[in-house]
Amino acid sequence: MCLSAMMMGGGGGGQFFSELPNQPAAKMYRNLLWVVLLAHLGLAIAFIVVAGTRGIFELIAVMVLFCANSQANFCCMVMYILRLLLGLLQMFSFAGLILQNSDIDAKKGEFIIACLFVAFYIIALVISFYAYREYKAITMGEAGVMGAMGGGGFGSVNPNQSDARENPGNEGDYQRIPQNQANQAQPAPQPNNVRDVSGNNNNNYNAFQGRGVRLGGD
Repeated sequence: MCLSAMMMGGGGGGQFFSELPNQPAAKMYRNLLWVVLLAHLGLAIAFIVVAGTRGIFELIAVMVLFCANSQANFCCMVMYILRLLLGLLQMFSFAGLILQNSDIDAKKGEFIIACLFVAFYIIALVISFYAYREYKAITMGEAGVMGAMGGGGFGSVNPNQSDARENPGNEGDYQRIPQNQANQAQPAPQPNNVRDVSGNNNNNYNAFQGRGVRLGGD
């Protein structure tokens, strides 16, 4: 994840380290994590000298912390916290095994390193957890701002549709408007006994059209 971020950023170191917003708590925990990283690196090197290759996993944990703190990445912080929990269990079991077998004189250096690791893990867990909360709040806040900016253009709603959703009882009014206009456009029916302009009745009735008869004359 860290290497991909460096490659996408062009390999520049200034682009690899993300800037934190003006939040004193986040900056304080970030500085504390740098101290934790240096302490973890020193203990990892000492553990490699004393126990050999078993200390390589501690160097991997240091790299994870470096990625998490450089980019303020709360996902990497979760990985580091899980590694601290696993390391605490391992070192506690390792120190207890030395005490159980009474090998303190033979493995004095390993026992001291294990005890230092147990104390370090407890302190680092507390600092890492609070830093994780700060980094997550920052990330979610930025995601919320970007979501609000991106969704600003999709808020337009048809006023008729919005009013229909707010007032379900008025939905029939919008459906009746075109029907009422259609009814008004149709001509009113004429009575059966009224003749139209062409001289024909509506029911195909033909009036008498014969000649009249004059009375009293030739």
